[in-house]
Amino acid sequence: MTRSEILQVLADLTARMQDADELITRLQAAGFSEDEIALTQQLTTQCSGLSPSSENGAAEQTLARLVDAINTIPEGFALYDADDRLVLANQTYRQMLYPGHEDVIKPGMKFEQVVRKALSLGVIQDAAGREEEWLTKRLKRHFNPEGTQMQSRASGGWIKISERKTSDNGIVAIYSDVSDLKKVEARNAELAQIPEENPNPVMCISNDGVLIYANRSSDPLLDALDLKFGQRVGPDWLKRVETGLRQNERQDFECQAGGMVYALLLWPLPDAKHVNLYGRDVTQLKQAENRMRELSRIPEENPNPVMRISADGKLIYANRASAALISALQLKVGDRVGTGWRRRVAKGLQEDQRQDFEYEAGGLIYALLLWPVPDGGYANIYGRDITTQKQVESELRVARDIAETANKTKSTFLANMSHELRTPLNAIIGYSELMLEDAIDQNDEANLSDLTKIQSAGKHLLALINDVLDLSKIEAGKMEFNLESFDICQMVMDVSTTVQPLAEKNANALEISCPEDIGEMVCDLTKVRQALLNLLSNACKFTEDARITLTVQRTDDPDLIEFAVTDQGIGMTPEQVEKVFEAFTQADSSTTRNYGGTGLGLSITKVFCEQLGGDIGCTSTLGEGSTFTIRLPGVCRDPAANLLHGPGYTEGDPNSDPTAPLILLVDDDPTVHDLLGRRLRREGYRVLASTRGEDALELARKTRPDAITLDVFMPEIDGWAVLSKLKDDPELAEIPVIMLTFADDRSRGLSLGASEYLGKPIDTVELLNALKQHCSAQPSTRVLVVEDEAATREMICRVLGKEGWQIDQAINGLDALNQMSKSTPDVILLDLMMPEMDGFEFLAGMRKNPDWGEIPVIVVTAKTLSNEDRARLNGSVQTLISKDGDEVETILSQLNAILPNARTGNR
Repeated sequence: MTRSEILQVLADLTARMQDADELITRLQAAGFSEDEIALTQQLTTQCSGLSPSSENGAAEQTLARLVDAINTIPEGFALYDADDRLVLANQTYRQMLYPGHEDVIKPGMKFEQVVRKALSLGVIQDAAGREEEWLTKRLKRHFNPEGTQMQSRASGGWIKISERKTSDNGIVAIYSDVSDLKKVEARNAELAQIPEENPNPVMCISNDGVLIYANRSSDPLLDALDLKFGQRVGPDWLKRVETGLRQNERQDFECQAGGMVYALLLWPLPDAKHVNLYGRDVTQLKQAENRMRELSRIPEENPNPVMRISADGKLIYANRASAALISALQLKVGDRVGTGWRRRVAKGLQEDQRQDFEYEAGGLIYALLLWPVPDGGYANIYGRDITTQKQVESELRVARDIAETANKTKSTFLANMSHELRTPLNAIIGYSELMLEDAIDQNDEANLSDLTKIQSAGKHLLALINDVLDLSKIEAGKMEFNLESFDICQMVMDVSTTVQPLAEKNANALEISCPEDIGEMVCDLTKVRQALLNLLSNACKFTEDARITLTVQRTDDPDLIEFAVTDQGIGMTPEQVEKVFEAFTQADSSTTRNYGGTGLGLSITKVFCEQLGGDIGCTSTLGEGSTFTIRLPGVCRDPAANLLHGPGYTEGDPNSDPTAPLILLVDDDPTVHDLLGRRLRREGYRVLASTRGEDALELARKTRPDAITLDVFMPEIDGWAVLSKLKDDPELAEIPVIMLTFADDRSRGLSLGASEYLGKPIDTVELLNALKQHCSAQPSTRVLVVEDEAATREMICRVLGKEGWQIDQAINGLDALNQMSKSTPDVILLDLMMPEMDGFEFLAGMRKNPDWGEIPVIVVTAKTLSNEDRARLNGSVQTLISKDGDEVETILSQLNAILPNARTGNR
């Protein structure tokens, strides 16, 4: 269209409007917005006075002003006539709808052509992929305009379109860019969620300063500010809210309240007429920053060296206290430090990690802390003179080494003293027993009383020696424990038998209350017996013509065993009870005079109980009696033992004694491994343990055990499957398998090839009998006694001779090896401490001869064995017997257990 044609259209449009007020009234009635009405007023003002008859020059000038006015308005403007052809479109419209292609839109084009052009350019995001469908809806909306519509653009922007019909059935349209408004709305939508679970404070404050929302995490901050929901904030916050809304700019600031420091972000939402506040507790960060600022000041008055080294290794600061250090380093401020120091600084700055190290210079030792400051490009060095401390530590190490040497010397002395004291006592007690037997056989009443006194005095002296040695080991931290599984009831009966003569001596009645089915426990049998004997012997000593009771039971906690010894003796006062467990302490001096004793028994018993994981207590009433109660775990743990096992299997050093039968325990319960393993090792078996079926099969192929115990219920592959695979494997089929399980399916187990089928809970006696049946060893009849002490050797030989054993004698290890080269014994009784060649050397020499590898060795010694000694003996001996006055009976019982068939045949 020409300018004159445009002028004619605008003049006709104006002519149809009787006056401006009427036009505004009609537009308001039609629902036009305030912006659209203002634009119309501007256009009608420009069009007023225009007509086709106007002089051409004046009309052209007016039209130019009108077009310029339309082009300068911020909205796009387009006018279509009754034939839906474009009459007028301003430059904003072209740039907004057709960026980069403004000249393709020309007056006279139909609306559909204009829209199709836009579609061809791909600028309308809403129409992507459905152009024709979208065009149909757009044309329908164009011909029947209702309100406004939003259009998304491919550029990511948004345009609001307002279309209205004119009185001559044309269309006038106004286009507004609302991209920024859409972004604000999207941001508002996100902020409006303000999740309650946000761990940081989130609040909303209205434009008049009222708190209109706060999540739970805001409570500490609001409490510190004494601010509640619905109240107005303080003047400082109100000023920030007003500034933020007015300038539409975010603000970062900090707030200190209730001893806390919060970093706050004020996010204004002018359209919503409020601001959101997002907070974060930065108290610890601020404290760290303050500490860093304090450290960075490097005060001159610091009495310790403080230095600063730059990233390129230059010493840029050193306080007065650093003079001795930098002088020893031959440095001054401005010099480069040594290579080692530069490497430390570079590493610290690169990794932003502090470093602690020591440095010796000028005869002094410094503890240094390198504190990197990456943002500053340097590291601070904080030092401390620790020369005196190092000297003290060195002196302490020397003192410790001296103490350890002295302690080792003491231990060696105690071991030697133990041997030297126990050896003659052993002879006294042994010969007195032999003479007692002869006196009884000969009815020699005249000597019977004296011999009994000799034996009693010898045992009493031996007990005192043992107590002193135990106390010394406790003080030196050398007390060792030998955990094993044993039957509680049987142990209690043995103790009762031992104590019965002591009770009868003072006309006391000893009562035992112990359920026969109380079961087993894993503990140090010797120390439990010793503890009970201490308590019972004390009760017998301090009680006359009354009742003494030993009660054994499981507590409410089934894993705890309780032993209670109650007497009706002299009792104690509360003050005496408080110190009854102290070493060398008895009730008072009269107690020692009247009843004797060293006061060590209860002290040692208390240590035993505590180190085994239990305790001991005492209640007493003066003149009525006392009760001592021991509580121990059902499965005690050796404090020095490492009981951690791998997840697959464990093994008990299968090379310890290659002649012993090897048993493979297959059970997913580690407790079964512990209990059965201890019992089997005590009986002389080697033990392997596995918790999984597949591992057990692999172990069986690798080690070829002599017997296998197998649980049924196991994860991954159960016992039945393992048993089937064992019996299907020709190399493993002959290995005896003993089923151990809760499952009552004996016939199935035997049908699959099991040698025995034992139920759980496991009867260890039954299990041992089964193993002996399938892994038996032939006993022997000849014994070699290796003992340097003539009296002890003669006593043992006399007793064994009476029992029918064939006996060879040797006075030391070398003599024993010579004897064995002539005649091989079936079993050896061996002392450890001997001249020329001791027991350890003898065992080493003996094992060099493969023909002697299967000979059982029983060690009989007065030496107190350390763990190291036991480790040296492990796998080389059948059992250990201490020379404690009762070793002869123990020797006989051990020989009978090892060689029952030969023993019977010989007699």
